[in-house]
Amino acid sequence: MTRAAFFGDTPHRLAGSQRSLLAAISAAAREGLEPTMIFPAEGAMVDVCRQNGLPVRVVAGPPSFHVFGKELLRLTPTARARLLAAELVPYAMRLARSLEAARADVVHFNTARGAIMAGLAAHLASLDLVLHVRGTPAIGQTMWTTAQALTGRFILVAHALERYLAPSVRPRARVVYNGVVVPSELPRGDALSVACRLGVPPAWTATDVPIVLALSSLVPFKGLHHLMHAVRLLRDRGIEAHFVLAGVGLGDGYETWLRALPSELGIEDRITFVGFVKEVEPLLVASDVLVLPSVEKERLRIDGQTLEVLGNEGLPRSILEAMALGRAVVATNIAGVREQIEPEKTGLLVEPGDVPGLAEALARVIRDSAFRASAGVAAREVASSRFSVVEAGRGLVAVLREAATARSLPTRLRDAARVVQDSILQG
Repeated sequence: MTRAAFFGDTPHRLAGSQRSLLAAISAAAREGLEPTMIFPAEGAMVDVCRQNGLPVRVVAGPPSFHVFGKELLRLTPTARARLLAAELVPYAMRLARSLEAARADVVHFNTARGAIMAGLAAHLASLDLVLHVRGTPAIGQTMWTTAQALTGRFILVAHALERYLAPSVRPRARVVYNGVVVPSELPRGDALSVACRLGVPPAWTATDVPIVLALSSLVPFKGLHHLMHAVRLLRDRGIEAHFVLAGVGLGDGYETWLRALPSELGIEDRITFVGFVKEVEPLLVASDVLVLPSVEKERLRIDGQTLEVLGNEGLPRSILEAMALGRAVVATNIAGVREQIEPEKTGLLVEPGDVPGLAEALARVIRDSAFRASAGVAAREVASSRFSVVEAGRGLVAVLREAATARSLPTRLRDAARVVQDSILQG
């Protein structure tokens, strides 16, 4: 039996990374995992953990734990030092006591942010850290070096992420794909009824016009603004399709701008926003295609302001869920997406930011129902064989067990020093 504490620094979110973690924990229970979920506050993720019967501890975090959107990265070095002394160290001491009370053997962090904010607690409790690297690091080199220096073992969701690790860290990393359950599909009629209740216009579900689903947060790196312009190109070519955007943003300027784009581009009759959807299966079944136009790095101009966009895509869960339900996927060729989608077999890949290419790929799947069907069958087979939730659970437990073998303090310090040295040598 391995007793693992899972620290969730984003208790308010229930996005793909959180759903993937919960799926793996559920499967890992059969492999001898005894989890305890620890959070700095209440939230949607906490509620779901309780509903799933997982032990939950809430160790209330200081104000900095409620600051998101990379705001903490903008602090000066002096401000960061004050934050460490005033908030993070006292919190680490309280969290360490909670880890000891949970009799944890190892601590898992689902984000680099969490490892930086609370990783000290694991060291105070003489426990090793496991960091789940779910996407390309978008937190700056100094913070990424810090996260690696604090961490003993790494779980990568895709081979494409290996190159972001310091050379000395790579031997302590293991690739474990996210897992997904391949379900028995809902009857389409039932799914369409649910989709209407979720906000899809009933007129859309009563025609043979294909429905394309974007299942992602309304944030810049998901590239949904490129999707909007691609939809306009499709309209200009006379290609009929309806587009459903399921997800919410941060309530910021980008989300406001994105929601206004359909009207500005004259495509408001083809786009609908349905907000956050907890159960995504009915929407996927009601749809014909999944689209995910994520970007890695770009610069946006919004209302006269420049927005620097850094993506952190890894192995998107929305793609896995679509594949498991036999849906063709159109996505951008970044990070682990190329390990999910085989072009011309399970879907189509385009380069990030390539609006004409995205429009052309969408036109292909919208017009070619035979390709959609064959790609869907192949995708379902790949989801079952390559992205098994059972294997995800086994991989998670294997890494946690390795980390549970306590390392001496000199070894930890030597590993941390090597990470810093790597960072310096890499410039």
